[in-house]
Parts: sequence; structure tokens; C-alpha cells
Amino acid sequence: MARDLSGNTGDYLTHADASALRVAFPISIGFWWKGTGHSNFTYILSKVLLAGDHPSYGFSFNASGELRFIIGWGTNPNDLTSTTGASGSGGVYDGGWHYVTGTYDGTTIWHYVDGSAMDSEPETRAIAYAALPLFLGTFDGSILGAAGTVAELSIWNAALSTDDITSLVKGFAPTLVRPDKLVEYWPIVGTYSPEIDKVGAMDLTTNGTVLASEHTRMYYQTSSGARRNTTAVSVGSTKSQQLMPFFS
Repeated sequence: MARDLSGNTGDYLTHADASALRVAFPISIGFWWKGTGHSNFTYILSKVLLAGDHPSYGFSFNASGELRFIIGWGTNPNDLTSTTGASGSGGVYDGGWHYVTGTYDGTTIWHYVDGSAMDSEPETRAIAYAALPLFLGTFDGSILGAAGTVAELSIWNAALSTDDITSLVKGFAPTLVRPDKLVEYWPIVGTYSPEIDKVGAMDLTTNGTVLASEHTRMYYQTSSGARRNTTAVSVGSTKSQQLMPFFS
């Protein structure tokens, strides 16, 4: 399951500011995304830093339609560093599922789509935070809503390697990739409100209309490392913690 983000600014998922959401670098953020278009400067994800301007971390589309990963290091306008490069030709809104990742290790910000590096930018400054919420599907709940379908949102307090990201692209659940560094994991199953955080207890509440969306198949990882088909299971079960979505 997943959630359809309408692009309407009143339709989103959110959590109030909390220390668990203020991840210092290193940091990595990943999620599955399916879109059929974009609007300039709209946000898929935002941990708001400066109201009306930029986030502590987030993903948005720029004026050229490129999806960018943003790190905010100050509370003045333009106190941010962003990557660019993932456009329609890069697959982020071609109507198919794609795994999007952003990492920051304290020296470089990287942005990947399906395991391929889109862009990198040098940066050494610490991420700045404010007492403002995390939003999925809008910048701050009132402006710049992105349209598309999202699943498996995760945050690590580590800079994932290319091998780690490749595993996620292949369908491994975030609980199986650097689990010791996984601080937030929202499967976003689409039928629960709030959407449960399996690791950090930062459950996302829904606002407006954020419809459930089906995946074609689900896989989980067995203890021996083999894959096999499975049906959807309860988000609270042990097996659900090892679910791996397969997107066609």
C-alpha cells in the first residue's frame, strides 16, 4: 500500500517538531515515488526551517522541473544548499515507481534516483532546525503541495553507501539496510491514520484527503535471505517489518 498525494495544499501527512526528527549529519532520506508530472517549487517532503522559504531537509521541484534534495543551514532566506538533476527524463515523473535518496555526510550532499547519482554539492555546515513540523506532500500545510504517490519513507543517521541504496532499489526493506542507523521508518501502508513509524514512534497524522494506493505485489525477506511472495500483513506484525515492496 501507499498514499496518493493530491497536490492540494490541504492534503498531506505531518508530525509536530520533535528531537527525533532533528537528525544531525550524517543523514540519509529515502522513499519510493511515482508521479506523472510536477509543479515548480512544490514539495514532496519538508521539515520546515524558515516559514515560506526553505526546510531543514526536504525534496522539492525547482523552476526547471528537476527534483532536488535540500539541506538548510540557516534561518535567513537562501541559507540552504540544494542538488538538482532529476527531471522527467530522469524518471521521477514518468508514471513509474522510482526510489529517491538524499544523503549528507558533512562534506557533500548527494541525490540519487534508482541508485544513480543525479547531482552532488559540497557543504560542511550543520543542519539547522526550528520548532516547526515535518510535512509529506506540502511545504508547510498551506503552500506548495506536490502530486504523486509515496511509500516507504525512511530516515537514517548515516550517509548510505551506493551499495546500501542499491539494496533499497532492489526492494529490500529499510529495516534490512543499516538497521542500526535507521531512526524513522514509515511504511505508509495507506489504510492507517496515523501512519505508523516502525522505528522512531513519530507517527504521521493525515490531513484532508490522502487516499490509499495499491502496489502490484509485496515481498518479504526470509531469515535465510531468500525471497518469496506474500500477501499484505498487519502493520503491527513482525513479518510486516521485513516487507519489501515490488513495484512494476
